[in-house]
Amino acid sequence: MAAEREDASGIADVYVDACRVVLLVSPTEAAEFFEQAIEVSGKIGEENLSRWQALANLAEATGADTVDRPELAYRFSRVAELVVAYNTSFSWDYALESMAALSPSSAPTIASRWIDRKFADREETLGWLAAALVARKAIDPRDAIALLPFEGRWTGIVMLKRALEASSDAGERDAIATHFIRYARHRHHEAKDWLRVGRLLDQFGVDSSDAAELARCVARVAREQTSRRPSRRKRDWKLKRQRADWDAIFRDVHLNVPGGVADALARYRSSEPPWAHDEFYAEAISRVQIGQEADFLKAIDAPTHSESLMASISSRACPTTGSAVWP
Repeated sequence: MAAEREDASGIADVYVDACRVVLLVSPTEAAEFFEQAIEVSGKIGEENLSRWQALANLAEATGADTVDRPELAYRFSRVAELVVAYNTSFSWDYALESMAALSPSSAPTIASRWIDRKFADREETLGWLAAALVARKAIDPRDAIALLPFEGRWTGIVMLKRALEASSDAGERDAIATHFIRYARHRHHEAKDWLRVGRLLDQFGVDSSDAAELARCVARVAREQTSRRPSRRKRDWKLKRQRADWDAIFRDVHLNVPGGVADALARYRSSEPPWAHDEFYAEAISRVQIGQEADFLKAIDAPTHSESLMASISSRACPTTGSAVWP
């Protein structure tokens, strides 16, 4: 049904039919089908995203004349909020570009409203909005790079390049580079990224010694971390073990109840390590009887089982010695 283009009532009817078919085999699964029928009956059609895409394209084309339309941008934002209420997959970056095309002056206010109301992710929204406004020449690239201290997924090197291109004063370019390095050094960048920054600064006649030093530092830390990792040859002997006796582990275990899954996991962990939880669940799934799938998933999600699993994973994941390495 996910690939069918029918109205909500037609899809709901199919879910109801499926509910009736599996009712005698699995009441739990039938109840899930019925819940989906109720949920889809309140949704608008799947053509929603297609209509929204057409509207966003129209907004982008409308903004070509650079006329500020704040009221239209507000109405556009309300349509976006309606669309995202019914669809989890939503192109926020294009929505921000279209909204900036309608009204560059209103776009930051509307984006702030989206963030406050939890419609949009703050870090992604700031980066997308700044890029959209710079692309439309609604803000100066030198003003955009001043936003770098705010938490966000910035295209840092692109922002630096555009800010340097917008400036013709040597002192101002030095200030831009200092500002960029001061904050970019606190984000994750590889040595090759800092080398790109250094080449870019050299291109505009700006001192690149700080970028070169950061590139050497990051490369040194990467080498140290690599040297501290045990070789694969040393680890291979630890991974060799006898295949688990899955029949004994799952003997007399009811996988459709929380206690059964937890008991099987305890049996598995009583064998010789290392343990592979993906293998355990693959074997468990293969032993689930027809009609008990929904109960099995509830058993995995039960608090008693989740706590047992997280405790076992934590005991393996947390090292007892060692310290973090910082550039």
